[in-house]
Amino acid sequence: MTAQLDQWAITDHDPTSQAEALQQLALIATQPPPVAGHDVDELAVLQVANDGLRLRLRGADRDEAVRRM
Repeated sequence: MTAQLDQWAITDHDPTSQAEALQQLALIATQPPPVAGHDVDELAVLQVANDGLRLRLRGADRDEAVRRM
């Protein structure tokens, strides 16, 4: 029986991805807080727009992710 690897699983240490993630976190940390009434889940938006994760986003989060793509 052969083992099948999950194409979405991280199987090794990737310093490039780690460096990119740290850059994104630094970018988030330096951004001003969202305006009241326009709250956006920055982490979810970045994961969808930049990392290609398949998350269910709604409303402003989805709009922002599409704008960034």
